[in-house]
Formats: sequence, C-alpha cells, structure tokens
Amino acid sequence: MKHFLLLTAFLMASVASAKPVAFLKQSGGFCPGTCPSSSITIEQNGTVIVEIQKYVPTPSVERRVLLRMGKELTAAMLKDIQSISSAELVDTDEGQPFCADIPELLFTVVQGNQKIDIGYDRDCHKFRMANFHGSQIVDMLKDFLQLHYYSLR
Repeated sequence: MKHFLLLTAFLMASVASAKPVAFLKQSGGFCPGTCPSSSITIEQNGTVIVEIQKYVPTPSVERRVLLRMGKELTAAMLKDIQSISSAELVDTDEGQPFCADIPELLFTVVQGNQKIDIGYDRDCHKFRMANFHGSQIVDMLKDFLQLHYYSLR
C-alpha cells in the first residue's frame, strides 16, 4: 500500500509539472453577441488542454482535457518542435483577396524558454514560416481545434 501511495503521488506530481510546448490561440471573428476565445495547449506529456474564455452573460473560463496523445506521437512532436529554426512568417495566400470577421489563429511553440510563432491565420490568409518549419505542428493544432468543436455537438 505504501508503494502504491508513493507511485500515485509521483504520477500526480509529474502530471502537475507538465510544461506547455505548443499553443493555438483563437480570437476575434463575428458572431451574435460576444464570441468566446479558445486556446489549445499541448503539454510536454502529450496532454491537450482546451481553454475557452466566455464573456456573455458574465466573464468565465472553462478549462478541460481534450485528449492525451500516445508516447510515439508525443515524442515525434517534441522532436519536430526542437528542430524548428525561426524564420520570417510569409503570406502563403499572397495576391488573394482579404476578408474580415473570421477568427484569427496564432500558432506558437516553445523551445527551452523561448516562444516561437510558427504561423497565424488572419483575414483569410495563412502566414507560415518561410523555411516551412512547424507546418505539421500547425496542422496538428488546427485538427485539435476541430476536435474541440466536434466535442461541443
């Protein structure tokens, strides 16, 4: 029993100390009333957290676990994050018309203590790193946002 309690305490401490390694922040957009802002956070242990900030009828924050990634997927993502070299964000939709009133998405990873913006979507345009680094992380974060929307049905 003593070993079980020690193991439980160790596991709880390791989950509590999980560090964020990738973020998606959604903001803005037009909707009736005031739109909630959502964020997706991937922690170093593979836990994917959703946080929703609502403003109507009163300000509130809802935070929940969306899913937990397997060890292989988590290891591949961490390896990908560490291989990212910072580069200018360029408009991949250059020359296309702009639009308004859609949510903006900002994609960020953490290397050590440094945050690196790896992309953003704004005004119907996608801005990504000129060296194409982080593109799979962006896709993964967008997929998690879609899973979050799906879970609200």
